[in-house]
Amino acid sequence: WREDLQSLHLSSAFDMRISEGTRRQNVADLLMAVNAKLWIGHFDLWPQDGTIIFRHAMIFPDAEASAAQARVNFLTDGIARRIDRIAEARGHARPGTYRASAR
Repeated sequence: WREDLQSLHLSSAFDMRISEGTRRQNVADLLMAVNAKLWIGHFDLWPQDGTIIFRHAMIFPDAEASAAQARVNFLTDGIARRIDRIAEARGHARPGTYRASAR
């Protein structure tokens, strides 16, 4: 929660690293195509270590941090469950591998 902006930043880091080189460029191109289809939020590929993250910010004018935090807890629990289900269905992860976090 950023009081000065009355906004909430959500992020979810995936427990994987994309190696440098051609593969990293392919993943970056794929994320760019995915981002073009998203209505909210976006995926990033950190250049320092190749981590894939999803980020989204929401503005809550006149909101208090505690009320916003309750919304975030609800959202992040749902996000983490959905990410886990998708990854498991595609054979990419064990249950509970990905975790959403709110900052």
